Amino acid sequence: MNKKLILFSISMISTFALIYFLHTSVSHSDENSDLIHAQEDILRNDTQKGKYEVYEPQKLLYAHDGKVILFFKADWCASCSVIDEKVLSSLEQIPSGVYIFKVDFDKEIELRKKYGVTLQHTFVQVDEFGDMIDKWSGGITLDDILEKII
Repeated sequence: MNKKLILFSISMISTFALIYFLHTSVSHSDENSDLIHAQEDILRNDTQKGKYEVYEPQKLLYAHDGKVILFFKADWCASCSVIDEKVLSSLEQIPSGVYIFKVDFDKEIELRKKYGVTLQHTFVQVDEFGDMIDKWSGGITLDDILEKII
C-alpha cells in the first residue's frame, strides 16, 4: 500500500511540475512575443519623423542609423527646463531620423553609471545596442544639439 501511495505521489508531483513548466513557458513566450511586436511597431511607425519623447529602453531600436540622443534631465534643473521648452517649441525642426529621448536624471541611475553621466543637462548619443557614440554637456537650443550629431 505504501508503495502505491509513493508512486501516486510521484506521479502527481511530476504532473504538477509539467503543468507549471508549460504554463511559465507560454507566459514567457507571450511576453517575448509582445516585446518583439512592440519593437516591430517602433521601427514601422513614424520612422520618417524626428522625435522628442520620454526614454524607454526599446526605443534604442531607432538608432539603426546612430541618431539617438539621450537627454539626461531633472525636473528641478533650470537649464534642463530651458532646453526642454526650446526643443518643445521647435519640434517640427527635428530632422527625420533624429530621436531625442528625455532620461530622468534622478531615476535612471544605472544609465547614468553606464555612460558616466555626473551632471544633468548631459546628452549621450547611442547606437541601437545602447553603446555610447558621443557625450557632451551644454547648449540650450535644438540647433546646439543637432550641431553635435549632424
